[in-house]
Amino acid sequence: MTSRLDRLRGALEEAGADAILIGFRPNVRYLCGFSGSSAALHVARDAATLFTDSRYTLQAQDEVGGAAVETVTGPPAIAAVKSARGVSRVGFEAEHLSVAAWESLSAAASGAKLVPTRGLVERLRVVKEPAEIGMIEASVQLNSRAFDNAVPGMRAGVAESEVASTIERLMRELGADGTAFESIVASGPRGALPHARASSRRMRAGEPVVVDIGAMVEGYASDMTRTVFVGEPGEVGRRVHAAVLAGVLRAEATVRAGVSTAEVDAAARAAIAEAGLGEHAYRHGTGHGVGLEVHEAPHVGRGASVILAAGMVLTIEPGVYVPEWGGVRIEDVVLVEETGCRVLTGTPREILTV
Repeated sequence: MTSRLDRLRGALEEAGADAILIGFRPNVRYLCGFSGSSAALHVARDAATLFTDSRYTLQAQDEVGGAAVETVTGPPAIAAVKSARGVSRVGFEAEHLSVAAWESLSAAASGAKLVPTRGLVERLRVVKEPAEIGMIEASVQLNSRAFDNAVPGMRAGVAESEVASTIERLMRELGADGTAFESIVASGPRGALPHARASSRRMRAGEPVVVDIGAMVEGYASDMTRTVFVGEPGEVGRRVHAAVLAGVLRAEATVRAGVSTAEVDAAARAAIAEAGLGEHAYRHGTGHGVGLEVHEAPHVGRGASVILAAGMVLTIEPGVYVPEWGGVRIEDVVLVEETGCRVLTGTPREILTV
């Protein structure tokens, strides 16, 4: 943890700050290990202190590394900013602080100037350390086991919500902290909605069912999508699935250190376009980073492009959506390496029927 704090300290001068106040929970956990919900981490040039309340005193003493721990009454962020005596410029996480919270901090700052910062810790988190990669891989494997164990229960007449509940129960039984996000189980026409949540709709014979699930293991997320067909996929199902799988394989073959996220996105889109399915069918990005958050930097899609580096962990998740029929999405988690990528998701990507 100390090395992470030192790397953050190295970025303070460029950000125009002498110290920084961290309150965003994934960033707090990354920097000092604390996983509780009430925390503010004050990082100065020569010391760091985690402020929390009495509910978390013992937990903080057990989890925190590289920082002192102080138990306070009242908001931890207020106590943290008041502790910054002799510091003229205190950075804060502009993307994670409301206007009301900023006003409260300003009133408590005792003359120190509050300096907005953006993405200082997130940039440190982009390239994963070996231990982080191990935890992500464990999360990915657990996610796959939960899916594999739930598939036999999928059949015509079963509600989407029943499948989602089964998967989430299995995750807990297998040792997950919980889900990384609300599970998506979208059958038939609802599969054309990329972020449809599991509903009471019952699956029907001949339909595709998009299943997008993620687990949290030791604070690290996984994210996987597979499309299950209830019975025979039919000509449309086979064509759409083949196009999406081609997009996944083309994108994953493009991933390596030194390649831009825009190139990876373009590779997936080109493969799907070559199959005769274009812009109208594939509307979202091709992937995103995974770590302490299920959606984090870098974004793999149109817009801002990032050069990939070894140690980044991404999803690759193209999809095709046909109104009134449904959708197909296939999503893997991959580790960026110098000469390619390693696919961490072990669940087969071929057509799956039940």
